[in-house]
Amino acid sequence: DSSVQSTPVLVHPGWVVGAAWSPDGGKVVSMSDDGTLQLWSADGALLKSLEVDSSVQSTPVLVHPGWVVGAAWSPDGGKVVSMSDDGTLRLWSADGALLKSLEVDSSVQSTPWSPDSRFLVSIGGDGGLRLWDATGTLLKALEGHTDVVP
Repeated sequence: DSSVQSTPVLVHPGWVVGAAWSPDGGKVVSMSDDGTLQLWSADGALLKSLEVDSSVQSTPVLVHPGWVVGAAWSPDGGKVVSMSDDGTLRLWSADGALLKSLEVDSSVQSTPWSPDSRFLVSIGGDGGLRLWDATGTLLKALEGHTDVVP
């Protein structure tokens, strides 16, 4: 039956551990335990395998040395931050270009954006919180927690 469309299959070399929709619903970024991220259109077409280097790759390459635990779109849809259990954050443009690599002292559990997309906070597995601006500049380490921040 020509009216039946095949469902696109989202493939990573490892386990897909999550996905995040862009605020406008036009794109999805998927993440894997193998350190890869992929950018998809809403209809399931692969737009880009996100890469740390500038070479063109036809297969996904590691963007984090460790497990990618999450990704979050900025509320304005202009950027994506990916986070890993290896203590790294990567800041990406909405089209999948790497803007900046950030290092923290422990695994990163989550990285929420401010409502105006000007700031983000990285929440580490060590209880550490760090305030960053949208360009990836560390503004301040927020102290006071002595354990993991849920």
